[in-house]
Amino acid sequence: MPPPTAIQLDKMNIFYIGVDNPVHIAVNGLRNDEWTPKLKGEGKIIGENGNYNVLVTRPGSVFIEIYKNDQLLSSTEYRVKRVPDPVPMLAGRKSSTVSKKELLKSGFVLHALLENFEFDAQCQVVESQVTLVPHRGEPSYPERSQGAVFSEKKVAEILALPDSSMIFIDDIKVKCPGDAAARNMGGLAFRIVDE
Repeated sequence: MPPPTAIQLDKMNIFYIGVDNPVHIAVNGLRNDEWTPKLKGEGKIIGENGNYNVLVTRPGSVFIEIYKNDQLLSSTEYRVKRVPDPVPMLAGRKSSTVSKKELLKSGFVLHALLENFEFDAQCQVVESQVTLVPHRGEPSYPERSQGAVFSEKKVAEILALPDSSMIFIDDIKVKCPGDAAARNMGGLAFRIVDE
């Protein structure tokens, strides 16, 4: 009967694509140099002395297999997921009221926040569409922005808006670690208020 194997995922019981997935492995009764871990599925396992990192490339599942020479000691299945959808934010807010002072302090930069995600990962805003609706005025023509930062022209237009005007940020596209294509995160809406 093969010795019991203990596999501990340092973060969660799931492997995520595009990030490091640290794993600690121990085999009862065997030294670390007497067995070898292998990853069965899309990805690889690297490391030594019981401390490893699993890198996966496709949603589904993989198996960590432990071998002593050519003898399979254990095989454990793990789910593989892509990094969860981030939350788009501007000036530290989702959608609400915002002052021009807060917008200036934020640098007019959109962020894609991974809430309650324990891994060291960041998602980047790659594109969005901004429409301004002045209080009691006509909406501006929607402007597509590449990247996370508003154009100087759009910043100037926002700073010239009267109070109670609206800013609509739609079609926000982000890329997270492991993404082949950008994800659409929907939109945000802000009403400009007095400081």
